[in-house]
Amino acid sequence: MRRRIETLRLLGYALPFALAGCATGYQAHGITGGYSERRISDSAYVVTFNGNGFASHDRVYNFWLYRCAELTLSRGYALFSARADQASAQSASEDTRARPAVYRGTEGAALTNVAFVPMFIPERTPTEWVVSSTVLMYRAPLAPEVIWALDAQKIRDALKTYIQQNGDGPAPDKDEVFDTALLAHETVDIGGQRASSAATPEPGDGGLAPFKNPRSVAEVGTIVKHSGLIAYLSAFHEYRGLHGADAPGGEIQLDFTVRATGQAANVHVTAASIADPQFVALVQAILGRTYFGARDVADTDLHDFIISFRPL
Repeated sequence: MRRRIETLRLLGYALPFALAGCATGYQAHGITGGYSERRISDSAYVVTFNGNGFASHDRVYNFWLYRCAELTLSRGYALFSARADQASAQSASEDTRARPAVYRGTEGAALTNVAFVPMFIPERTPTEWVVSSTVLMYRAPLAPEVIWALDAQKIRDALKTYIQQNGDGPAPDKDEVFDTALLAHETVDIGGQRASSAATPEPGDGGLAPFKNPRSVAEVGTIVKHSGLIAYLSAFHEYRGLHGADAPGGEIQLDFTVRATGQAANVHVTAASIADPQFVALVQAILGRTYFGARDVADTDLHDFIISFRPL
């Protein structure tokens, strides 16, 4: 009897470690984590995915995104967008990206923060990832007043194999998944063929560039797009709301510096085919708030970097 008690006691000690040794699977929330949702209305839910200490951020994010799509379809909707919960947004410290803004067209109010983000505000304790957002569901086609949404079926199709493998296979590229499923009334193109990058000359060295390599235009353009796309879409959508659906759009050309620390600096507009100065200033401000991530590279000057806007 004593041996049996000792065996049960050892099993009791070992069970939490055995459970912890497995990364969180795609499952309803339980002892090792999983998804949960809280209903706000028929078309709005707070969707959360909790990972344990063995689940990577990509794994938790992809499981959360799949659950958003699955829940949307199960409720009879085709599209969804995500709104960052205020508590999550305040606690996110490892992925400080430009926040969305809307164009208002009034003096002194060119940059107005709003809650809508492309995804996805992660929280992190020393051992666990949590992704949580308010998910808003819509029917197809995309309504004129909805700035953007994701096609739930395309999200589910893109992640289906990964989910079936319980996250054991390679994670899909989240930016590609997002781009494939994104629906909007406008489009934004970022970078441009004329853009160039070069290491920032160091002061006092006769204009010589530092030994370290600069960031490439492609790298900078990718980060500008995937950290600020929804902000630019939101701004242009509001711009068209004020100037009329026939507003043709245009392009804004900028020069700026990306520090090795990841901050943007010295952002200024060199040309613009959109005549509204407040909209141009808003685009400049969004770019200036973009975080590129710290890297062991030279400070990098970008020239003739173009952000163009057009209605679909």
